[in-house]
Amino acid sequence: MRVAIVSLYTEQAHPSAATKRMRRVSEYIASRGHEVSVFCAQWWEGDILSFTQADVRYVAVTQTQASYEFAVKLPPALSKYRPDVIHVANNPPLQVLAAETGGLFAQAPVIIDWWDVYAGKHPWIRQRAARLATHHIVPSEMVEVNVRRLGIENNVVTRIPEPIYLDKIERASVEDTAHIVFINQLDAHANIDSFLLGLAGLRNKRWRAAVIGTGLQRAQAMQTAQNLRIFDRTKFVDTLEPERFVPILKGARVFVQTAAREPFARYLLWALSCGCVGVVEYQARSSAHELAEKHDRGVPITQSQQIASAIAGVAKREHKTIDRTFADYDVGSINEQFESLFQRLGATDRGDEDIHR
Repeated sequence: MRVAIVSLYTEQAHPSAATKRMRRVSEYIASRGHEVSVFCAQWWEGDILSFTQADVRYVAVTQTQASYEFAVKLPPALSKYRPDVIHVANNPPLQVLAAETGGLFAQAPVIIDWWDVYAGKHPWIRQRAARLATHHIVPSEMVEVNVRRLGIENNVVTRIPEPIYLDKIERASVEDTAHIVFINQLDAHANIDSFLLGLAGLRNKRWRAAVIGTGLQRAQAMQTAQNLRIFDRTKFVDTLEPERFVPILKGARVFVQTAAREPFARYLLWALSCGCVGVVEYQARSSAHELAEKHDRGVPITQSQQIASAIAGVAKREHKTIDRTFADYDVGSINEQFESLFQRLGATDRGDEDIHR
């Protein structure tokens, strides 16, 4: 099977949850023996227009990240490649329309991978792109609801969540760093003040906390912890790598989720898989409550003022270091869902005889 991955932005140049997802899928599909080419803006140095990394071929459609130029040059590149399936990131929306035009030339199905649905300046572009696609992939129910509002039919959406790496959890040590943990990119959406105020409400209790994450709001969060007189019991860990945070989660009792924007609550999933109880503050633009409501170690709350009492209420629950009920989220199972969908749509569009071309 020949797969075209379309993403103006790549993890190598712009690391984010969305670009990491596209890279993981690309490398997995390639590892399964399929031919994979990523059509992107050039992020490597030199004059070469394509090269191979981890069995994935990267093709420079443009040398800059100008979305209009990328959209103009993409259709002929896809037509020449003749893929069996086109998998395109939903942002920017112009690249989706361009991928769909390329799909018409190449006679290939187009699958949009929606990490989130952004409002944007030109909503008609997003709506048109959504309605022209063959199929849609979403990470959560919340994103699916927003995608369907664009006018999508019922039978063309597949929900594929983000994964955990169960082997990393099994191999990791148990680190006695904190009882209560918060993990997130420390940006404007992290809503970390709610977490810190919750800890302040427990000032008379015995606890240690860890704030794990990087970002522009980190220094401000540290100052807030000092102002609330909890800095001496709150450890700030400057990383978002599982190799560092999994041992901390395995030693912790409670994970607190407060982020205001979360298409898929991947750090909450890691925490629940490591045996933590998850206290989840409901946010209209976050899918975290979906995990909390489905599992007995999830504790959904509706107001930040409830964080302290929720933490105190679950602190004496049984301590676990792994929860195997989340095995369905293991990376192997999740990646297989992508491959299965690509093969099914590619076979439907071209006929079974062409799928191994």
